[in-house]
Amino acid sequence: MRKKLFTFLLTIFMLAAVFCGSVSCGTNSDDNSGLSSEVETLEEESPAKVKTSGDWTTYYNNGQGPTGTYSDPIKIYSAEDLANIAVWTNDNYVSRFDGSYYLCTAYYELCNDIDLSAHYWVPIGTSGRPFKGHFNGNGHTIYGMYINKNTPQGLFGKINGAYIENVNVIGNITKNNYYVGGIAAWLEGDDSEINNCTFDGTITLGSDTSDGDVGGIVGSIKSTDNDSNTSVVKNCIFYGTFSISEGCGVELGGIVGSINARSHVEYCANLGRFGTISLSKGNSGYVGGIVGY
Repeated sequence: MRKKLFTFLLTIFMLAAVFCGSVSCGTNSDDNSGLSSEVETLEEESPAKVKTSGDWTTYYNNGQGPTGTYSDPIKIYSAEDLANIAVWTNDNYVSRFDGSYYLCTAYYELCNDIDLSAHYWVPIGTSGRPFKGHFNGNGHTIYGMYINKNTPQGLFGKINGAYIENVNVIGNITKNNYYVGGIAAWLEGDDSEINNCTFDGTITLGSDTSDGDVGGIVGSIKSTDNDSNTSVVKNCIFYGTFSISEGCGVELGGIVGSINARSHVEYCANLGRFGTISLSKGNSGYVGGIVGY
């Protein structure tokens, strides 16, 4: 009798286990299906594809916050905060509210990943008003950057005596200017440095691009023999691609488009998706995996 009772109870236990196992697998399957659907939706609505009109410099918040010194940097939490730097630098060198210094020379610290997809990005620093501060990305990513303006094109436009470090940028740039780089378009003399940065995305050069300096990280590093200091790009990686139309002629490099005089490139890698930079028939210019010219 005990053996029969034991056998009966064992049978009930096994059936319950099978039933629970079936329910669990079914639930997991449904969850996986939902996850796949969510991933597909996110891909369809990726930041690079979501665009509205207007530039980010129209939507800046103008908050100055901390003092902007090495020990008390201005913290960047949003796209509007990031746009502040472009406005303060590009629009006639805005001074801090107490008049102590120009904000283009301040220390900035990125505290979040930033989505720029809602508006067109306006690079920080122009030909006449370069960025001269310190920007620490803290390993965060700025994504959805799209530029098509006729200015030096990159997250930063022109920099002079600036230090940019630890930032990753994902975006798309359509060349409309002589200088183009994923992180900065143009480094000019006076001890500028870009360290530990990456760019992933597409840099598009049309058939009407007859000249220019284009690099995955920096477009051009320019200094003269009279400069007492040097500029350097180091520990940077390019993951993106160049889309080049037939007939285009530029100085093109996986890391830096062109470099001269005392400046140099150290410990950088071009890991573009196709492994090479290819030019169609009709292209002319200088091309290099790390430095174009």
